[in-house]
Amino acid sequence: MKKIVIMFSILFTTLSANATDWITVNDMSLIKWQITPGGMVYFRNLNEFNSQALPCCYNYYIDTTTPGGKSLWSVVLTKMTTSEKLILGTPKINTAGPITYAGIW
Repeated sequence: MKKIVIMFSILFTTLSANATDWITVNDMSLIKWQITPGGMVYFRNLNEFNSQALPCCYNYYIDTTTPGGKSLWSVVLTKMTTSEKLILGTPKINTAGPITYAGIW
């Protein structure tokens, strides 16, 4: 029984550490953003699309200096120009941090 409890605890900890929070943006042309000379793209108003997201002041970002970040930014720009829906993923919605996923499913 003790082994089952320990294994359940390990599984739960692993799953909760890998959780992703989602922000659905129905019209990506409404996103406010800024890019830095170092290649970081910061988003300002994601709280307008999910009330759990942090308000104001560039809390979420994409690092375009990485291959994954470049691909992600390319998708974001495409959806912005066509005013299409995109679902963005971040490790923890109530903490400033990276946008790590994007897609439509």
